Amino acid sequence: NNNNNNNNSFQPWEVSALLWVQARLYLKHNDVYAAFAQAAPQWLLQQLDDYDDNNINNDNLSLEDIGIGAQEQANLAWSLTVLEEYRDEAQPLLKLIFQQASSQNNGNNNNNNLV
Repeated sequence: NNNNNNNNSFQPWEVSALLWVQARLYLKHNDVYAAFAQAAPQWLLQQLDDYDDNNINNDNLSLEDIGIGAQEQANLAWSLTVLEEYRDEAQPLLKLIFQQASSQNNGNNNNNNLV
């Protein structure tokens, strides 16, 4: 059955989980794994861009808007680092993760600072 709905496509959090599994098992020495590790960050950023296009009034766009919460963001950063996938494809995603973590901390005035 070839429907044009999104029931058969992955959700952003699922791609994040797959990347974590790949890193946890250190699956990087195969063309399929290497291609996925390169494509996943680009795909996630595209999902964020598509979400932004559909929500014009959203000035504070974050990965949480597409279902990638704080834990998944930390897992993504860890996964991309373990897989040594911090080249051109992943740099914008890693930068966004760290910017959002930093901005969340800047709005928090308690003693549990990141640095």
